[in-house]
Amino acid sequence: MLFLIELDTDSGAIAQTPAADIQSLVKKEWDWGLGAYRQGKMLRIYFKASGGGAVGIFDFASHDELHQAMRALPFFRYFSKINVTPLVGHPLYPHFGAPDAIAAGYEPPKT
Repeated sequence: MLFLIELDTDSGAIAQTPAADIQSLVKKEWDWGLGAYRQGKMLRIYFKASGGGAVGIFDFASHDELHQAMRALPFFRYFSKINVTPLVGHPLYPHFGAPDAIAAGYEPPKT
């Protein structure tokens, strides 16, 4: 199941954390993200242009798997807000999220 996940971070709490601890967390977060990407769990991730968070599209088998994954994020304790929106396929673009849809020549229906 696809989820749109929006994370806001508490920059004040991050600023009060020793730099060495933040560097360690960044490395762990990178490792977590790389693993999630390789497993096909993290499909897309973006920083917010306004700063202070990220937005991503993830593919988890269930809400429980999503919950466990979010709690396992190294920066979890620095999230001030997490919005989760389950996504369903769009009727005109049912192959969204399928990595080979465009390469296979998928065309939306003619209207």
